[in-house]
Amino acid sequence: MSMVYTRDFISTLVSDYQKAQEIMVVDEPSVAFNISIHLTKVLILTCTSLYEQELQNIYIAYAERESNRYGDKPHNFDIGKRDKSIYQRFSFGRLENPNDNRQLPELKSLLEPLKFFGEKFRDKIYNEVNADINKEREVKAFQEMFAIRNLIAHQTFIGFNSDGIRGKSFMDIKRLHDDAIKFVDYLISYFT
Repeated sequence: MSMVYTRDFISTLVSDYQKAQEIMVVDEPSVAFNISIHLTKVLILTCTSLYEQELQNIYIAYAERESNRYGDKPHNFDIGKRDKSIYQRFSFGRLENPNDNRQLPELKSLLEPLKFFGEKFRDKIYNEVNADINKEREVKAFQEMFAIRNLIAHQTFIGFNSDGIRGKSFMDIKRLHDDAIKFVDYLISYFT
């Protein structure tokens, strides 16, 4: 599935959600509420898998370019094992305590996977984010999306309710996505 298709899917999901809510909220408020919770989970999982896939794809392309250019594997990146290797190296939004969904990791912890490209690179991104209030908001949205995704992944999907979504509505998640995708695009710009 192409990333453009996934980005379009997210837009379509938001549009469909809004239409469904308009139709059901007056006549079937409990159904509208339940559908809102389920679609919110789908939106979170779709967005975060998009972020991971886009970042992983760009990291792989970067590693392959560097390998072709210099004849060796950058940062010991094994292109032959790229699927396993890339998933293991780049995992965002881990929570120290999965039962405490209020605690987000420190920014430097969130950016830890970027150390794969060197501590100077990770620190450069960290300093740029700290110097720009908009980037900081984008990173916090990115963190929040992954924190919620990880909570969903480590709990029962069906039983995960609106309280587990950190009190966020579907449209709150959509706004987080609007900021988080900017951070993804910002990271991608370093590898293209």
